[in-house]
Amino acid sequence: MERKRKLRIMMPEENGTWVVLFAPFVIGILAAWRFAIADIALAGALFFLCLLRTPLSLLAAADFKSFPSQTKPTLIVATAHGLFLGLILLLRHHLWLLLPMALLGFLLFALESRRKRGDTRAFLSICALTLSAPAAFYASSGTLTPVALLLWLICITYFSITTIYTWGWFKNRVIAKKSPLVLLTHSALFTTAVALIFSLVRA
Repeated sequence: MERKRKLRIMMPEENGTWVVLFAPFVIGILAAWRFAIADIALAGALFFLCLLRTPLSLLAAADFKSFPSQTKPTLIVATAHGLFLGLILLLRHHLWLLLPMALLGFLLFALESRRKRGDTRAFLSICALTLSAPAAFYASSGTLTPVALLLWLICITYFSITTIYTWGWFKNRVIAKKSPLVLLTHSALFTTAVALIFSLVRA
């Protein structure tokens, strides 16, 4: 008798995806200097939205003409929970400006899914995932100010530099080792981000 295959939830292929998603989320909360109950629902919604990335990428690769069986459990579970938490954020906490953020994230994902693996696709992915920073700032403070945009841009730049350096390391370790400018820029950006969060933003 053939063993039945267990249907499992599909996790993102790259573990770094969770870091790029939730590190900006924490930064957004710190920048607002306030933790709200809505942040819990937002964290859950972001988690399930991130789970949708892999099955949706497979569906996009197939031009949405076929639904691989392994994608169905993840699509059902993540969509159901994501919608439930999203409705809580909208109807209970009245965070309606999350809708345009979600739309922007979906558009970035759509552009990303049409690209082959490379710098452009990685950059679009980073732009989409780091939207968690302004979203968390908005959920914590209840307002969407230019600070949220600034946090998003800082996170995009920070993780983009990280990605470029990492890929350079694997492609040509000699060049990567002799690129102190990349590391210095990365360190300077990190210091600037911390300074903004704990001084300028708070002020």
